[in-house]
Amino acid sequence: MKNPARGRGPSMRTSDTPSDQSYEEDLRNAEREYYLRRCDWFETLTKKVEELPDPQTDESALLAQAEAEVQAAVKGEPLSLDLRPPANEVLIGELAKACHTYTTSRLNAYSRFLRRHEIPYSHALNLLEQHATMVLEETHRRKWNPGIQYVEEFFDCGRRAEECWHLAVEKVTWASLREKVEPEMSFGMQTGKEVRDASSDSTTVATEWSEIEIVFTSEHRIQVCIGPSRQTYNCGDLGFEDRRTTNPNLAWMTLRELAESEGTIKHASMKIGDWPKVEKRMQEIRKVLRKLFNTAADPIPFIPGTGYQALFKISCSRSYHT
Repeated sequence: MKNPARGRGPSMRTSDTPSDQSYEEDLRNAEREYYLRRCDWFETLTKKVEELPDPQTDESALLAQAEAEVQAAVKGEPLSLDLRPPANEVLIGELAKACHTYTTSRLNAYSRFLRRHEIPYSHALNLLEQHATMVLEETHRRKWNPGIQYVEEFFDCGRRAEECWHLAVEKVTWASLREKVEPEMSFGMQTGKEVRDASSDSTTVATEWSEIEIVFTSEHRIQVCIGPSRQTYNCGDLGFEDRRTTNPNLAWMTLRELAESEGTIKHASMKIGDWPKVEKRMQEIRKVLRKLFNTAADPIPFIPGTGYQALFKISCSRSYHT
């Protein structure tokens, strides 16, 4: 079996980043660490393959397969010709760990790059999230999929492979981005949550999300309150608008549902869609709120057993229901 960790890796430069020696070195280190982990993982895979019984000579394996086929025939179930045993969870888990470590290293490298080049904070957040999406797609295509293909030559992964990618790589990477990478990038940058009052041309700064209140006054309009400051926005002002129809987009509808449910979303709904779509909408809402209040802190964290919980006050006014 040829070790897929050997050989030249993919190009580490992205077309949207200028030359930066420190950034290049960080990327090389991320690739190096990944391939070292990949070599260890491949050794584990090789050992697991060598431990597999030979179905042509192992009588117990032949008897077990024959018994399974008989039981399936009695129940009227289709016969399975797949003789592969279920994939070892350790194999998939270790591959996920290697991929997650790699994606996080790439994002840390990019956040340091943005700080060195003094990119404005709100713009840097947008660039970092776009970069995270690109890194996850690239890692899934060039590192995760080839690894799973090697496993599936000898083991049956079923749905566990993609479930593991979603839970142990994708979700963990986004969590690391919110909880560690973005706050570290904000060090030394302006991080106060600001809302500009257009009528008085003054600025009110909140130090905590708990100081902010968002009230839906209608289906298309909100009022943002910080202390005595009041500012009104419609969905288009904040970018919550479908460019094709100029109607509120799904992220705005999700924010509205958050207000209707007193700041907590526990389940998917007919308005928003299934749970992956809820997660996508939450990412879009976080992006807008972080830009509006100029902060890296997560305004709507996911709390196990509770769901998505807003750290700011959000509700609907009486006028909303009339």
